[in-house]
Amino acid sequence: MEFTICSFPPREWRDELLEGFERRQEVFHCWRRVEGELRLLPVQYVEDWDEGDLAWLSRTIQKTIERGGVLFGAPKEGRLAGFALLDGQPFGSNAQYLDLAEFYVSAPFRRQGLGRALFAAACGEARRRGARFLYISAHSAEDSMAAYARLGCTAAEEVNAALAEREPFDIPLQFAL
Repeated sequence: MEFTICSFPPREWRDELLEGFERRQEVFHCWRRVEGELRLLPVQYVEDWDEGDLAWLSRTIQKTIERGGVLFGAPKEGRLAGFALLDGQPFGSNAQYLDLAEFYVSAPFRRQGLGRALFAAACGEARRRGARFLYISAHSAEDSMAAYARLGCTAAEEVNAALAEREPFDIPLQFAL
């Protein structure tokens, strides 16, 4: 399937772009830190968004792009098939990181190259802004971590403490630009 990746200025962001987005992910195993080591453990649940999650996400997207971040999306019939939100605020000991704050592909559009295209767009913008690494606070599900590994992500050299506190089960990753 052919996708067009575009960026959304703050004035073009609308809540309706998330209508019908299928976040659903069945999780069977997650990576967890046990005695200082990452181990794959049986952890079963379904990750999905409810109306409150979607409202929070929409506000987060709007605020992030208003303060200099960039939203890359793949619109299909007035909605997003996938998106990558790059936070525009550098961090790290040498301001070497930009955060891939949100990164999702709707279920019907997965495994068609859209995630790779969105990731490449975010990396290109991060590189253009002078970052040396893309930072990812990655969902610890086995499938999510495997996808990031296929993209070439590795363990983050520095951990963003605020992100780690907000999502303690996430795994800090980086991608060298």
